[in-house]
Amino acid sequence: MDFYDLYTYQLLPHLKKNREIGKTYLFKNILVKWNGKQFKCLHNKKHHFCFQCNGTQMCPHQKIKHFCRVCKGVQVCVHNKDKYFCGECDGRFLCIHGKRKYKCRECKGNATCEHSCEKIYCIICKGAGICEHLKRRYLCEICKNVDK
Repeated sequence: MDFYDLYTYQLLPHLKKNREIGKTYLFKNILVKWNGKQFKCLHNKKHHFCFQCNGTQMCPHQKIKHFCRVCKGVQVCVHNKDKYFCGECDGRFLCIHGKRKYKCRECKGNATCEHSCEKIYCIICKGAGICEHLKRRYLCEICKNVDK
């Protein structure tokens, strides 16, 4: 983009109420989009996490730096796994049974109901993953045909 092309865009209004959602503005010589809450880049991502805009949080492998296994990001343990879920490193999101804390039935995790099922798929609790035919929503042939 040419330097003179930047002046064809409107400068960012100081007051939020004067900004239009989805419109591109010029702010500190950078083109930004306003989504109603915050600025995004032209690719509709946060500037730090946009590889095309050379975001500061992106590595050369097009991954977020913290989670890149090749670059040995800070969220990767010595076993090349997410350090919070690594059983060998005693990850903090794992319970004493080696399962994810929120899903462990023995520990009564947050995702487990009183019937020792996943809350979302419990028929008795009428979880959000159960349809009116008392089947899992994604497996119910009747509900699939209605959506089409």
